[in-house]
Amino acid sequence: STAQAAWKVATHPDSNQQVAERIYWLCRVICLTSDQPSAEQLDLLAAAAAASGRFDEAVAHAETALRLTQGSGSPQLSTVVQMRLELYRQGRVYHISVDRP
Repeated sequence: STAQAAWKVATHPDSNQQVAERIYWLCRVICLTSDQPSAEQLDLLAAAAAASGRFDEAVAHAETALRLTQGSGSPQLSTVVQMRLELYRQGRVYHISVDRP
């Protein structure tokens, strides 16, 4: 899906600033055109915001995603959103793990 592709690009350690900026705007469209953005959509938008240097926005979206996950029966998502939120608060980007040759 578009969201999965955006997630991979936004969180890839080799993404450059120009790519991060484009993915950020794509993620805004994906997330903010929904009447009720899901925790997963907000988590994606937070990651994309952080990747493009918008840490205050990343924190805000991650905090909202975290609130949505709490009590939703999704403790695993809650845990990972909380971990990423701490990175954004420190001005750090979340990167997926990739195997390098």
